[in-house]
Amino acid sequence: MNEAVRAFDAQGKELGMIITVTDADGYGGNIKMTLGVDVSGTITGLEILEISETAGLGMKAKDASFREQFKGIKADRVEYVKGGASKDNEIDAISSATITTKAVTAGVNGALAAYRMLGGDVSE
Repeated sequence: MNEAVRAFDAQGKELGMIITVTDADGYGGNIKMTLGVDVSGTITGLEILEISETAGLGMKAKDASFREQFKGIKADRVEYVKGGASKDNEIDAISSATITTKAVTAGVNGALAAYRMLGGDVSE
């Protein structure tokens, strides 16, 4: 985990956390990402901040179609599958870029663990 901050609205009501993590196991090295998690433990968004994966393959992790799979998940862990996610905590792997998918998913799971350690509650 690189950083975690709590987000509040104008009236001081907590909205959730923004957590930045780096996973060192990408195909091209570090993948730095930021995850938003609301007070109910639901992922509100994922942004890739730094990535050096293979063009046309692992770089697809930056595409909205991949990142938006995480949005709306409320679970202790996110899993990736090949060929069609069927559970609420699953996302589809990037075709031919399993190492990148694994690294991003590990980063998301690290951020969810940090969320719980910092006082958030994620449950299926």
